[in-house]
Amino acid sequence: MLYFRLELRSEVQPTHVERDEKNSIKIYKIVFYVCAATMIFITAYAIAESLREYLTTGKVVIGEVLVYTEFPIRGFAKLVS
Repeated sequence: MLYFRLELRSEVQPTHVERDEKNSIKIYKIVFYVCAATMIFITAYAIAESLREYLTTGKVVIGEVLVYTEFPIRGFAKLVS
């Protein structure tokens, strides 16, 4: 009877490997959503700036905004990369 209880208890609790897999999947999902949100924000910014440039000057500008914008500080990174 005691052996059965111990066996049943070990089946209910996840092993350390299962817990690590769940934690890994959670981290991958968080990284994925952060990257997806970043890509969406960059795309929306580029579209808005291109539209603003078109409305003010009449020129169609594609990608120039991403090449010349440095984020978060000057000389750090460009949105294209």
